Amino acid sequence: MRRFGMSDRSVMTIVIVGVLIVYAVAAAVFLTTCSQLSFSANSPSLHSESTDNIEYTEPAPVAPPTMTILDSATPAPSAYPQIVVDNDTEGFSHFGFDIISKGGNKEFYGENFRSSKVAAAPGECWARWTPNIPISATYEVFMKWSSDIARPNKAPVTVVYHGGDSAKSISVNQQIRADAWCRLGSFSLRAGTDNYVEITNAEGVNTIADAVKFVKVDQTRPTTYTDDFEDEATGSNPSHWIESNEFDEWEVETGSSSGNVYQHVGVYGKSAYSWLHVFEQDTDMTTAFKIVEHNKTYAFVGLSVRFNSVESQITCGYNPVTGCFEIRERIDEDREWITLASSQPTWLSLGDWHTIRAIASGPKILLFVDGQSSPVLSATNASLLGSGRVALVSEGASAHFDNVSLSLNSNQGRVEDGVLDYTLSGDDDIYREGATVVPLSDGSVAIRQSYLEMDESRRKFLVRDELWKSTNEGQTFEQLDCTWPNNPNLHHSILKLNSGKLLNMIAENEERTEHFDYPVRFRAMTSEDDGASWKSSGLIWDSYREGGIPDKAEVVVVNDKLSQISTGRVFYVIAVRVVDGQSIIGHWMEIYYSDDEGSTWKQSETNSNDFNLLYRTYGEGKVVETANGELRLYVPYSDQPTIRCAVSVDEGVHWSGEQDVPGLMNARSSFGIDVDNTGSHPVYFMVWVFNDINEHTTGVFPRSRLALAASVDGINWYYAMDLDRWVSERDQTNRPIVQFVDPSITVTERYIYVTTGRSESDDEFDVHNDQKLHVYRVDRSKINVYDEWPAEY
Repeated sequence: MRRFGMSDRSVMTIVIVGVLIVYAVAAAVFLTTCSQLSFSANSPSLHSESTDNIEYTEPAPVAPPTMTILDSATPAPSAYPQIVVDNDTEGFSHFGFDIISKGGNKEFYGENFRSSKVAAAPGECWARWTPNIPISATYEVFMKWSSDIARPNKAPVTVVYHGGDSAKSISVNQQIRADAWCRLGSFSLRAGTDNYVEITNAEGVNTIADAVKFVKVDQTRPTTYTDDFEDEATGSNPSHWIESNEFDEWEVETGSSSGNVYQHVGVYGKSAYSWLHVFEQDTDMTTAFKIVEHNKTYAFVGLSVRFNSVESQITCGYNPVTGCFEIRERIDEDREWITLASSQPTWLSLGDWHTIRAIASGPKILLFVDGQSSPVLSATNASLLGSGRVALVSEGASAHFDNVSLSLNSNQGRVEDGVLDYTLSGDDDIYREGATVVPLSDGSVAIRQSYLEMDESRRKFLVRDELWKSTNEGQTFEQLDCTWPNNPNLHHSILKLNSGKLLNMIAENEERTEHFDYPVRFRAMTSEDDGASWKSSGLIWDSYREGGIPDKAEVVVVNDKLSQISTGRVFYVIAVRVVDGQSIIGHWMEIYYSDDEGSTWKQSETNSNDFNLLYRTYGEGKVVETANGELRLYVPYSDQPTIRCAVSVDEGVHWSGEQDVPGLMNARSSFGIDVDNTGSHPVYFMVWVFNDINEHTTGVFPRSRLALAASVDGINWYYAMDLDRWVSERDQTNRPIVQFVDPSITVTERYIYVTTGRSESDDEFDVHNDQKLHVYRVDRSKINVYDEWPAEY
């Protein structure tokens, strides 16, 4: 199995005040790291450097990113606030720094400072400042103290960074005035609480422990990536590189004379590709390769660009069976491979190293071999022009790769680490979407989903339910017999409650019809044993809601719209379809809440028509509790260019203050949002379809980009990464063949799980084409948010 590793309107005053307080007081945690390791400053496993020269300068202010949801006339807090740990605040700990002082020259930070005893032996006393880092990034680190001639001129300081993996030893002169912060240096800090600064007492003097400040450095997006695999352990799966989740045919090995190499084994293997999670249109990629063995029927070794899937990519490389270099292209699974260019036979000996370089620029693809200045092959008619991943290719061969170099010439994306993605049960022809990942009490996770089958006319949906379980944190899933309540309306809303119970909202129907939208009511079902048994709870309403079109429901069943706040109140947001007797003319949302885990329900006194300035354009939403205690109803499905939200200050009884959320570009597409409350602060993540409202002609948006955002307060959002991008051809009705539909998100302590229906082939009978359930698993410790929002869709 594959294991991954390396290489806008105005806002209410109370909202603004709350945001400023949150940022001024503390930063929230974006993750809990995979392992909670604790190192002492003198741990031999930490690499140390020493310097006695410290420059006393206040750094230039760091410009915040351009995104904010505050009114433009209101000064916004920095999106990446400075984090100050004082000697009497959370994050400070000590031994022997027991003397508290408030006098002196007032150079110290805050109300006081601490000092060690003169009589203490050197190194006997220590003080530690541990920040709660919200975002993995580079930070400038500064220290403050109260100076005096009786202070040490070389007080020992250690900065532990890289989440505890590295350390730097520094001496600071506490005799020199410290009106300004003393810069200790620039360090790469991982999100969480595994980085710290520590000072120990010097001999014969009072050593001061006051405050340490951490300021994130804004950095431009890297446009290159290199990998020689030398920092990887033999037999391991290297960081950044991803292969099929079901196999483990790629690993680091030691080459005979070239150090570590990345090896693909299996002449008849099933994991022919290992890719980087980056989405770019124009790339320049080079690798050294050596073919060890290949089968005699077909083999291909080289590079892939614009790699959307095995069925959609451009490959550039060598065929050892024919002796020819080739540039090949496949658009989607409905098409066959097309050879764009091929050379005359040039036989390469097994075991010899060669280099191959592929340049993709729009429709032009160039292939270079062994450093030649002229391309061996060129093609100018590539059809696959959207952005995609890049990959190493070893079909039907055992091969070694080394010294990979990648330039992102379009500057659209960046190489991400810690992402695993795959299609669940991708070999069948079943139409799947509407899944929810559910964390179970034994540490495993389950996927609850429905799929559709069609009768012989391919017009009638036959709804089936499936249950999949993973005991290896989403690496693979095993299908189980589905004992969970049947939901004939396709989509699922399942929530693990604060009590540990599972709450499942079931759409009940008065009668079955050939459609999945028809008269409906919602019943809560609960389970206390991870779904082994279920009991019926309360109905949101008793009667079945009739629609305005025959056999169509007024209520739309949408995915993943349950949430719970800290008081225990559960919210369920229901989309209501508006019809005029002939067609659908819009939607509104009704918000319901329960204070007894679903047994009884009340409806909020305002629905979206009461606060929505865009009457009948809200199609779905979800309630989240922000860090300042307010509730936000986020809404992606509207005719506006961004996700929108409304605010409640009375726990969801009333809603008002509708506004845009700049940056979260979206129009009439689904989303998911989840909150992790297991740490000292909540952590928010959102998945949504990144859409341009102007890019549609048929009523179906491109839905070509699946995005992930993160927040430390549930109000201000930062772009985390592209989960997927696939700009496909359109069918005869001008619909995109590939679309991302109905994403759902679940956040656990270690991972983020996202599911979406991803179409990969055309279907004339369905507006979203044939959907397959695609799963993404993101390691939270590897997330590093963008400094800016993407400019392109």
